[in-house]
Amino acid sequence: MSNYQSKAKSNFIKLRGLNFHYLEWENVGKPLIIMLHGFLDHAHTFDLLADRLSKDYHLIAWDARGFGKSEHIAPYAYYYFFDYIFDLDLFIEKFTDKPVILLGHSMGGIISSLYSGVYPQKVSKLVNLEGWFLSDYPFEDSVNKAQIWIDGVKNIKGFKPMKDLEEAQIKLLKGDLMMDADFALHLAEKCTIEKDGFLFWSHDPLHKTRSPQQTYYGQIKSFLDKIECPVLLMQGDKTFFDLEKYEKNLELYKNSEKIEIKDAGHNLHIHKPNEITVLIKDFLEK
Repeated sequence: MSNYQSKAKSNFIKLRGLNFHYLEWENVGKPLIIMLHGFLDHAHTFDLLADRLSKDYHLIAWDARGFGKSEHIAPYAYYYFFDYIFDLDLFIEKFTDKPVILLGHSMGGIISSLYSGVYPQKVSKLVNLEGWFLSDYPFEDSVNKAQIWIDGVKNIKGFKPMKDLEEAQIKLLKGDLMMDADFALHLAEKCTIEKDGFLFWSHDPLHKTRSPQQTYYGQIKSFLDKIECPVLLMQGDKTFFDLEKYEKNLELYKNSEKIEIKDAGHNLHIHKPNEITVLIKDFLEK
């Protein structure tokens, strides 16, 4: 068992017929921050950052549909980004009718950005941790994308069983060499389920397939152009993403500042939570 213990309260809420799990670091009367995790991640990846931010903010982190402890969709359905945007709107309405602060990592940063374009009046500030890498696909690639999606879903397989938490921990550390080993064990405890004496990742295996939904620069621009709130863009100097490919996306965030975090990778909120907290608080308190 990990020595780390999350200080968050675990809760569930039903949205659009699905049970959503979320964590809450309640601080009555303080500004509300909604935290959105990255792809194949879950709410507990924010634990280290939340430990530090929760002194001054009311924090809520969801498990998006099909991730963490949130319910998987029906086998005849699929995961589309527009569903995440719809879910987020309903999720926010459950907690407040005032503009909120959004903090998103990777996929969560993309969802937060798109939502901020759809409902600019509902977002007061946006903190985006390496979540702007939407690709500009060529139109002629659409057929190939559809074929890959159909073949992938037709041949979807479950996850390979793991014998114990240590095996899951090792897999997480292989994917992120900069992560603390004990925290990796903590995340392994939170994102696995037991079945027939073995452990499996808790997220839906359907996430292993590639969506047929294309994105095009004109489409991306139409969303990001509508963002009205101040935006903080943060990246790690040792990220495994080739973020230079997406520089033109960054130019679409009008009222923004970009900060690079030294000695941090893609999971910068896990690698450098102290530094990230100071920078986020400075941005939010301006």
